[in-house]
Formats: sequence, C-alpha cells, structure tokens
Amino acid sequence: DLQIPNLTDTILLKCLGPKKTTDVFTLSKKDDVCGCLIRREVKSGKKNAKSDTKAPKIQPLVSYI
Repeated sequence: DLQIPNLTDTILLKCLGPKKTTDVFTLSKKDDVCGCLIRREVKSGKKNAKSDTKAPKIQPLVSYI
C-alpha cells in the first residue's frame, strides 16, 4: 500500500457528466436536465476578469427522452 505523491493523495473533481438520459438519475420528461449538468469554471486571460462557468451541451440529453 505505497502512496504515490500527487497521484493517490489528491482528490480530483468530476469534469465529465453523463452521456445519456438513462444515466442521469431517473429523470422523467417533465424534469429539468440543466440541473443535473456538471459545470466547470473557466478563467479569462485578462486581469481582474470575472470567472465564467461552462457546461456541456444538453441536446443529446434532451433528444433521447
């Protein structure tokens, strides 16, 4: 049980979400898909710029319901 520094001792955030609606909990047709998306922060290259969030497109999630 040897620990590899910076590999096994750090916790990484989820950056990918589900690909299909069947993988997103148990949503019905009336539920909002946008609440289940995983968002990530994107920083601008400019100084003193406000960080923005990005989320994957929801079209594949909506079209298979």
